Amino acid sequence: MVSLTTHDPGKPSALLRAWTLVLMAPVAWAGSLGLLFSLTDEACTSGSRAMMWRVATACLALTLAPAVLAWRARREIPTNSDAGHRARFMMSVAIGASLLFAVITLLSAAPIGWLDTCRT
Repeated sequence: MVSLTTHDPGKPSALLRAWTLVLMAPVAWAGSLGLLFSLTDEACTSGSRAMMWRVATACLALTLAPAVLAWRARREIPTNSDAGHRARFMMSVAIGASLLFAVITLLSAAPIGWLDTCRT
């Protein structure tokens, strides 16, 4: 298995991975918001919401992925330096943001099931 962290959490590559994990969930949520809105016209004309459900499911998976990856990475980070403490904090933020945006993504996808896709 490829390690998500390096042995030195102060390296630029480790910092890039940490920021990627922190920002992945909000970007996935923003993508779902735009994609689901743009799919409403297609769902109205076709009468099927299947594509909207697929997009919502994929975006939900993308918002949850950073939590799993950050959880694994957080356990591997050494705590014997300030850089290690900062990296562990960033992984904790990534876990929290991922879970928060997963809930937001679920809430934004819930109306697919009960609202009419055709606007009046």
